[in-house]
Amino acid sequence: MRADYKEERIDTTLGDLVAALSDAASEFYEDERIAYLLASLALNEVLKTAHWKKPARDETIPSEENRYH
Repeated sequence: MRADYKEERIDTTLGDLVAALSDAASEFYEDERIAYLLASLALNEVLKTAHWKKPARDETIPSEENRYH
């Protein structure tokens, strides 16, 4: 069962997320390999539990008039 949480959306890039997780993990482990392993496990969990926003249809398929220009 999932715990109650307040939904807060954060717009960011994947690169920024990886950097933030890596920085946070390196605060706990001096060994860079272990810190990156921890960051990768955290990233996997974040992506696995993320609520993905579906793009609107007009964001993914160009209109007929814009398709060939």
